[in-house]
Amino acid sequence: ATIVIALSSEYHHLLWSRITPVLNHPGSLLVFENGPVGTYLALWAYCLIVTGMWWLIQTADESRGLFRRQALLLALSPIPPLTASIINVLALNPWPGLDITPMMFTVTGVMFAFGLFRYQVLDLVPIAREAVIESMEDGIVVLDQHRRVADINPSALAIIGATPDIIGQPVDELFREHQDVAGQFRDIRSIQTEIPFRSGDEERWLDLRISPLTDSQGRYTGRLLIGRDISRRKRIEAALLAAKAETDALNEELRKAVETARELALQAKEADSAKSEFLARMSHEIRTPMNGVIGMTGLLLDTDLTPEQREYAEVIRTSSYTLLRIINDILDFSKVEAGKMEMEIEEFNVRSIVEESMDLLALEAESKRLEFTYRM
Repeated sequence: ATIVIALSSEYHHLLWSRITPVLNHPGSLLVFENGPVGTYLALWAYCLIVTGMWWLIQTADESRGLFRRQALLLALSPIPPLTASIINVLALNPWPGLDITPMMFTVTGVMFAFGLFRYQVLDLVPIAREAVIESMEDGIVVLDQHRRVADINPSALAIIGATPDIIGQPVDELFREHQDVAGQFRDIRSIQTEIPFRSGDEERWLDLRISPLTDSQGRYTGRLLIGRDISRRKRIEAALLAAKAETDALNEELRKAVETARELALQAKEADSAKSEFLARMSHEIRTPMNGVIGMTGLLLDTDLTPEQREYAEVIRTSSYTLLRIINDILDFSKVEAGKMEMEIEEFNVRSIVEESMDLLALEAESKRLEFTYRM
């Protein structure tokens, strides 16, 4: 539409209201005066250029290091041709008919060429840093195919201890204080590993992931380094391992103590069984002759005895029965320990039990000339 308006401007004068030749100048020079459409298009172009410059200035303010210089250079590049165009539109050109705007584009080209080689414009391209990289807790380092630092976020700067001016420098400069790390992964394009490194006097751990970067055609363009500080996790793992080792040692001691207790319990059980067997055997061995004594005493009492002899024989029989009861009590004690004791309820004569007990001790008391009596 603009081309049609320009070709038919001599009929409607919308683009150029008047075209005046310069007569007092050698050569063919024409002075173009803008019509309403021409003025509108000029103002619209100026608004677009100023808006682009403002956006680039804001980008420079939000960027760091090399990216800020790139954005400032691109923002300042349109100023020479824009100034020349405004001068020409406002008829302030000292050379009427000579538009110096194209000449100013040469200045812009020089500025862009300077940025192309000095600031690596179109070589190191910033991305949506605020949304993708700047706010990440993981350290991000982007290397180009020439092993230069194309981008780095604040987390990586804090982990490595570098400054934003490292952008555009070789990666060896970034890892100047960590040459062992740089040498270990110098030519590796893809890896995931955990590496220790020192930051001042502190030993730290880094979960490092290296991935290759390719363009739309699959050609290698650089590497992406993602590093996560896992020092706290490593300290926790070390504490857990130490606690586990201590727990294992305690468990081993507890196992040994349980084994010892089991062995002692087994020995006690064996000793208890031996004791019960001994008591049972001894009680049996004693009970057999004791029954003989009791039987013979009964036979003796069936014969003709003097009163004194009969009394002595009664004492022997009573003592034998008492000893037999003691033996039975020993067996009962063994049953109590084994949990097999059975209680019985029987009637008894207290006087008879006391007299029998007195008879057992009467001879010994009499030998010592002691009076041994009881009262009920």
